[in-house]
Amino acid sequence: VRLICGDASTAGPGLKYKKIKTIRPGKFFARRQEIACGSYVSVPFKSALAWQDGVNFEAYIWPTRVGGCVQTIFSHLDPDGKGVELSLDEMARPLFCVRDDTGKKVNLVLDEPLRNHEWVNIYCTYDTQS
Repeated sequence: VRLICGDASTAGPGLKYKKIKTIRPGKFFARRQEIACGSYVSVPFKSALAWQDGVNFEAYIWPTRVGGCVQTIFSHLDPDGKGVELSLDEMARPLFCVRDDTGKKVNLVLDEPLRNHEWVNIYCTYDTQS
């Protein structure tokens, strides 16, 4: 089957799928995977990132409440505010912010906002030599 919508909640559009032809027909194991809106993890700050040559960061996100306020996806800042941060701005646009040891601050923001309940792969890279 092709999953069109996996939101089976009563507030959502419901579970929607379509049977499709496959090269290898048969029955296969599947499992339910709950997604908690607003879930997060907090990791104690141990040390600054070692990023003499730059930094790469990738995240798969599923926005649940886009727009209206800044939402942090990833933040690794030292007590002085140096480090990297990925967030959604007030208009739901991905914003990648880098603050390096020299005091240089770089903000990169996409033109298009993200949509609610749509998986997005975000890949950020910052080259200190550029």
